[in-house]
Amino acid sequence: MTSGDHFQPEEVCSKTRDNVWCLSDGSCNIRGVLRYHFEDRLLERAENSEEIVQGVPELVDLAAFLIHLFAEGFVQCSDTQ
Repeated sequence: MTSGDHFQPEEVCSKTRDNVWCLSDGSCNIRGVLRYHFEDRLLERAENSEEIVQGVPELVDLAAFLIHLFAEGFVQCSDTQ
């Protein structure tokens, strides 16, 4: 990825939404990793697991979006130095 490129989460994440790795380009699917860990940990502690599971996709999407924004900003700052 060069400084002019902007990573679009949909390029990897929508194709492999629940998979941890996208084998076609060898990249890590952040949304898949987050969903995997959130579901496991939340279900262990949840009193009402059905209600928790319904909210997981939105939580995962938000977390993945924020991580992508941070990573993009970090790359841009690194390129300018």
